[in-house]
Amino acid sequence: MNPVFGLGIAGEEQFARLASTLPEEISFLEVPGELLDTPSAVSRLKKLSGRQKKALVIRDIMPSYLAEALPTSPLRLKVEFDGKFRSRCRTAAALGCRVVSVDFDLVKAMNDALYGKGLTGLLKSMSGTLEELELLLALPLDMTEASATSFLAFKHRLFYPGFRYRIDFRYGEEGYFEALDEAVKILDFERNFWRIPCRCGGDSRLSPEVMEKLRPYWERRSRTPVFVSLDAGTLPPDGELIEELTCLIRDFRSGKNEGGLC
Repeated sequence: MNPVFGLGIAGEEQFARLASTLPEEISFLEVPGELLDTPSAVSRLKKLSGRQKKALVIRDIMPSYLAEALPTSPLRLKVEFDGKFRSRCRTAAALGCRVVSVDFDLVKAMNDALYGKGLTGLLKSMSGTLEELELLLALPLDMTEASATSFLAFKHRLFYPGFRYRIDFRYGEEGYFEALDEAVKILDFERNFWRIPCRCGGDSRLSPEVMEKLRPYWERRSRTPVFVSLDAGTLPPDGELIEELTCLIRDFRSGKNEGGLC
């Protein structure tokens, strides 16, 4: 099955500059959780989801700085976190969202027993909200740092079907393609969610060549497609960027690999 492509938006400033109409090649939007606290943003997301038929994925439904520190924080902060998490999840579910993400430090959890125990307990406490609202929680996986043994042990400790793993692929950094070859051996059923930057490592930009190298990992004989978020980062998601990404997606699907503007 062919991959499904979406556009990743980093923050409120980028969302404000989002093109008013998105092409059919972009099937979903990955937007930050902070937007769920702003009525005007929620209203616009509702229109994108309803009128333009764009699926929504909520990234960083809770801030990454808070998520990183929380596993070993006092109970009071965990209670506050749970309340905010539940509130934002309700809003996300009401918008038709089915996938949210939080950037917990999985690598630290795999290598630090105390931190790992705290994170495992925290995630299990979140599972009730996920199940009630029929949401999946995508957790970030850095393939260059997480060993196969540690990952499988961590996954086994969680043992809840509502957790998924998102491959963050930084093609401009050394060793990522090599790490991907090793990772797919243990991620056969855990590689349905990807995030890949539009710009990586300074001037390195997403190209037809990079997309083509990833084709074997994205096109799978499965009923469940691979969802690939093309992350704009701090770039303005205006008409020019949308056109560039649309052409990349069209060329990928047609096998042209020509790049450039259509």
